[in-house]
Amino acid sequence: MSGQAALKVLPYLKEQAEAFLKSQPILWIPSHIWFGLMDARLEGLRYAQKSLKTHKPLNYGIQTSILCHLLRSLTSTPIVMDAHLRQALQSLDVERICDHNGMLFLYNIEDKIIKEDSAQIHKIMGANVKSHPKSFALQNPTTISDEWPISLQPSWKNVVQMIEEHPQLLIRPWIYNPIWYSGDMDIGMLFIQFTREFWLQLGGVQTTNEFMDVITINPRICDNLQEAMTCWSLDRVNQLIISIKFQACSAGLEGDKPGRPHLSFVQRRTIFFPDKNSTPPQSSKWKIYWTEGYIAHYHKMCSELPETQLQHLHDRLDILFANLQCLPDANKPTAKSPGSTWTLASGEDSIKIVTNPGFYRIQKIGGRKRTVKRPAVIRRPQDFRLTIMTLQERNPRRDKLKQRKIQVDRHSTKSKRTRKPPTRHTKNTDSNQNWSSSHHTTASVTSVKNKSNKKLKVELEYHSDTNASEINSLLGQKDIDAADDNQSEMDSLFNYDGSGEEADKKADDSDVSIYST
Repeated sequence: MSGQAALKVLPYLKEQAEAFLKSQPILWIPSHIWFGLMDARLEGLRYAQKSLKTHKPLNYGIQTSILCHLLRSLTSTPIVMDAHLRQALQSLDVERICDHNGMLFLYNIEDKIIKEDSAQIHKIMGANVKSHPKSFALQNPTTISDEWPISLQPSWKNVVQMIEEHPQLLIRPWIYNPIWYSGDMDIGMLFIQFTREFWLQLGGVQTTNEFMDVITINPRICDNLQEAMTCWSLDRVNQLIISIKFQACSAGLEGDKPGRPHLSFVQRRTIFFPDKNSTPPQSSKWKIYWTEGYIAHYHKMCSELPETQLQHLHDRLDILFANLQCLPDANKPTAKSPGSTWTLASGEDSIKIVTNPGFYRIQKIGGRKRTVKRPAVIRRPQDFRLTIMTLQERNPRRDKLKQRKIQVDRHSTKSKRTRKPPTRHTKNTDSNQNWSSSHHTTASVTSVKNKSNKKLKVELEYHSDTNASEINSLLGQKDIDAADDNQSEMDSLFNYDGSGEEADKKADDSDVSIYST
């Protein structure tokens, strides 16, 4: 459009725009343009949040709230509920800028909002204030220097704490040494391939913007051995990964090392370059390395090399691993376990990285300090009670005996009130009763017979002048009478009617007939 045409259109531009809006027009935008724009905004917010997590400023909660508000604004107009977010948006003059430009531009945000999060902001954001790292307390200031930042012989607990919180203070800077390279191109390319593939396996959620820039500029990440070894240095790992939990290693250190022994970096070489016989399961994260990655290339090299050259290959790899500063806390796959390559710390969103103890700036691990028992602040309850009773002019011994008597009485009353269990009837009770009744009957019959004999003896003594024949007849008659009396008593006790005698006789006859047959 020429200048003359613009001069003719501009006077009527406002009227034409109003007429166009009154017609309620619909603006059609291709999907790839609309969603491409939203994806670009979403990616920019994600990178901004990653940078915040890496640096973690004092107003981390406020800046995160602003980014979350912008994230919700992609598809809707969110309502601002939190007071700190409303105040931050007012400080950034968001409403005026959006009305004028249709979008928000953030620059110099640290100078316009509150410098530090308050306790209320921590509570709203769900942050744990106690989880923030505390300042490290140095043990012996007299021996501290640039060479020994936490003394010559720190305890293992202090070493672990220092590695987790400030590893750059305890670990010496990494400097490449050309003597590590033996001149063998195959060994160098194998290590470069290992470094490249291992870093490319790491997901984009855990990497920084710088890592994405490195991949964009050079998708191969590293092109020579020095660049490959630099990728495992402490500074480089900090630059490429957002959240890291560094772990201390005690392999090769002298002194008091509690717990299980750790693997050295030379021993960890067999984890990343395993034997051909230990095949990982199909679900293992190592499987791609075995089928198409650097481990497949390594196994092919091992199968083609003689024994002496194979040992030379392992020795050169051991030298390279011994001079690395960091490695992922990987686990070798087994028949029962798939193993792991990059692992997260338990309960955290941080990648576990093991540090090389050969770079620690310490002389040896010192002994564990024994905790000295602090003196008690208050007196024992027993002593304090005696003091109180003495002030009240009470006899502690008498009160003690009284309390003891109350306790004994309470136990005695409890035992007296216990319910007595009822007597249990056994199965043999009826048979015992029958046996006792029959025994009583027999005893009564015997006593009657004894009384008869005693009476007979008295009569014999009274008639001593009677002849022997009369005495014998008298004794026989008395025996018969006594037997009759006993029989009558037995019949009366058992209600005997003579039927049993006939039955016995029949039984005897039957027995005789059987035997005679």
